[in-house]
Amino acid sequence: MFKRIVLALTLLLMSAVVAFLLLQPDPVQIEVELKLEGSAESSVVLPVYVYAATPGSKLPLSYHQTSTDKLPIKIVLREDMYLLPSHTMKGADELVVIAKLSASGDPHKTEPGDVSVVSEVINPRQKAALNIELTLPNPIP
Repeated sequence: MFKRIVLALTLLLMSAVVAFLLLQPDPVQIEVELKLEGSAESSVVLPVYVYAATPGSKLPLSYHQTSTDKLPIKIVLREDMYLLPSHTMKGADELVVIAKLSASGDPHKTEPGDVSVVSEVINPRQKAALNIELTLPNPIP
């Protein structure tokens, strides 16, 4: 009798775990195709910061750093690419993707020569909206 009770409880627990896992939303991933305006290559290599944030915020919820010599590039911003564990894309209802080319190398300051581009507002629950293209203006003529 005891074995049957243990077996029944084990099956019930396994069913609850499976149901919990099935009800979890898919992790948020945003595919970003980033390019630099114009086709002329430059010998100047500048850092480029790409991040997802809520509209109106500069706090990155997912973050990737690259450089101008690697453009064009395809990047996938994922939930696990956060800077702060308490601020991720997981609970956001709306997101924007920002790409910033920083002449100074500091993503937190805006200096002469910095350029950036911001995507339209996207809903992270609409899978079609999670593939975006951004083109950074070329700061070097």
